[in-house]
Amino acid sequence: RNSDGRGVLTEPMIRGGLREVRRVLLEVDVNYRVTREFVERVQARAVGETNLRRSRISKGGGRSVSQVSCLMKQFKEMKMMIKQLKGMCGISGMMPC
Repeated sequence: RNSDGRGVLTEPMIRGGLREVRRVLLEVDVNYRVTREFVERVQARAVGETNLRRSRISKGGGRSVSQVSCLMKQFKEMKMMIKQLKGMCGISGMMPC
């Protein structure tokens, strides 16, 4: 489980499910190339933070991939610091200690 209390999908879990999806799509005569591209995109989006996602964000935001990665890292660090502050204050809101 992750910090939000939700289950985390691992790559082996994704691969197993996508194997079945790929088989079914090919059985109903979906083009092989379309099936392969679809499965690759789902896998890239389903397993955590991927370079594909960061690349998409960087293009939309006019930043480099390394800048997006740095911003995401800083965001995660700030999120953890806020949680720690809330725990130290013993309150659930954003009120000062």
